[in-house]
Parts: sequence; structure tokens; C-alpha cells
Amino acid sequence: MISRRSFLASAGAGCALAARTAAQSQRQPLFWTVDTESGRVQGISATGIKEFKGIPYGAPTGGKNRYMPPRKPVPSTGVRECFGHGQICPQTPTNLGSDYSMMIQ
Repeated sequence: MISRRSFLASAGAGCALAARTAAQSQRQPLFWTVDTESGRVQGISATGIKEFKGIPYGAPTGGKNRYMPPRKPVPSTGVRECFGHGQICPQTPTNLGSDYSMMIQ
């Protein structure tokens, strides 16, 4: 049988461990910079997860590059901020009266 004293001592140790873990997680940096083949990118830490959004994975495909095999992106010289997603491809719904097209508009 566990005595009240040993129970409270173990509960106190658990609270101290939780407080120490919370303090360590608060010391982690908010911004993270890593090296890639195309240069340095900077992401952000959200709830302990490191997010790098909008990193280009290929060269632009417009103009003379249309319908050509993919090429590697041009290496950057500085640090690229990757906090949000890039541009999306615009698409128009065929049925303008549908709920989906009304939501898009």
C-alpha cells in the first residue's frame, strides 16, 4: 500500500518534470533556417512542428519552358522566407450556379 507521503512526493516530482518540459519548449527558437540544394530557407515553428511552406521544387514552366521536362529551381543567394504557400493555379468552375462556384466567388 502506498503511503500518503510517498504519493505526494511522486506527484510533486511529476509536476516538476512537467514544468521543466514546458520551460524547455519555450526556449526553442521560433524561426529555423536550413540548407537545401537550392539555397537556404527559413521556416517557422508552430506548436513544436517546423513548417517550411512554399519552397519551389522546380524552375518556372511559363513561356518557352511550357511542355518541357522539369528543371531544377535556380539557387538563391540569400535566405528565402518560407512562411506561407505560393500562388495557386486559377480555375473557373464550369457551372457558375453551383454551391462550389458560389463559394469560390
